[in-house]
Formats: sequence, structure tokens, C-alpha cells
Amino acid sequence: MEVSTGRLACVLKYLDILSLTVAVGIPFKICSFQAKKNLKMKSSATILFMFFIFPCGLFSQELGLSFSKFRSDHNEIESPLGFAIYLSKAFLRSDVRLQTEYSYYRNEREYYGYLVSGFSPHPTTEKEKIRSISYMHSFEVSIRPAILKTKHILASLGFGVSYNIFDGKRESLATGRKSDLFAGNKFGTSVAVFFEKGKILNSPFNLFLTGKFMHFWPSVQPTDIAAPFGREINSTIIEIGISYSFKAGGK
Repeated sequence: MEVSTGRLACVLKYLDILSLTVAVGIPFKICSFQAKKNLKMKSSATILFMFFIFPCGLFSQELGLSFSKFRSDHNEIESPLGFAIYLSKAFLRSDVRLQTEYSYYRNEREYYGYLVSGFSPHPTTEKEKIRSISYMHSFEVSIRPAILKTKHILASLGFGVSYNIFDGKRESLATGRKSDLFAGNKFGTSVAVFFEKGKILNSPFNLFLTGKFMHFWPSVQPTDIAAPFGREINSTIIEIGISYSFKAGGK
């Protein structure tokens, strides 16, 4: 029995290390990949990640990773798939959780139009087929008070504020000409409903489902470059994922 308990402790310790590695590695990998295309994006996203996600891991009790569906009223970012990763800690006898979350979305679309860069289109008289690629990095802090709590079921509301980076580029599929989009750095607010089924198969892993509404406030709208992300944006987000509890007392 002592040997089995020792092995279990080693396994759980390994899972702690693995979870933190995932928390650090996935967002950093994406930021690094994006850096090859946009140095400015790398600087902003990487710096925010280092001062936002990584320090939170030092005191967190739970880590979650989810696949997400983002639906918006914006024709550039549209409704892409993405992922989210969060870290949280319980307060007030576990009835309230403080959560930090990083999410990433990438949208690609093709349409016929003019490849605009600045005040006027490029010197062409005909519309051309254009590929538009848009990215979104979101850094959110939220409070999650519990509204229903049983031994293995948790339901909570979420109220959050976020800092969001929208960026992208357009490319003519006929000529290969490219035009960068002006990045939109936007503040946002959110309201969410969170459901969690805990201790799957008596393990420290949980399944969760989140429904979220996010509002992104207007940002700088320049006139000398294509800037489709300047206006306000409304979106709904569905997240389905799995979380891991570092401490049994965190629930």
C-alpha cells in the first residue's frame, strides 16, 4: 500500500509539472509562430503572456484547456474555431473563483474586391480574388461566483474584463500582392455561464462547458491604412474542455 501511494504521489506530481508545461508551451508556441509573420504581434502577445498567464500559475489551483467556437458580428474575424487556456484559484470557501484566461482564434476567408492599402485601392480597375487572414489574442481576468454546487457538479456565473489584440493581412491570389491590416488593441467585457462535472472516473480531471458573451469596445480608427477592427464588436463563445485540479482542496 505504501508503494502504491508513493507511485500515485509521483504520478500526480508529474501531472502538475506537465500541466504547467502545457500552460506555458501552447500560448508561447502560437505567439512564436505568429512572430514569423508579424513582429509587432509577437512583442505584444509574448509580453502580455509573460506578465499575465505564467505568474498566475504560481498560485493557481486549477488549469483548464478547451476548444472554442467564436461567433461575431464582424465580417473580418467572422466565426472561427480556436482554443482557450485558463488558470483559477478559489476564495471564500471555494464559492468564488478568480480566473485568468488566454484564448486564440484565427480566421481565413476569400472574397472578390480591391486590395486596399491606405486611402485608395492599388492601381487596378477590376476586382480580384483576395485571401484575408485575421487573428485574435485575448487576455481576460474574471470572477466566477458559484450559483449551484454539489459534490461533483459546479455551476457558476462569470464577469470579466479583457485586453484583446486583433490583427491580420490580405493577399491577392492573382498577383501575390499583400497588405497588412492595422492592429486593433481593444478592451472588452464579458458575462459567462460555466458548468463543470468534477472528478471524472475518480481522477483530478473535470469536464466543463462555458457559454460567454463578449463586447469589444471601439479602438483607434486611422484613415491612412486598412483598419477593419476599429469599431465595436459583439460575440458569443462556446468552450468545451477539460480541467485539472492541482489540489484536492481547490474544489
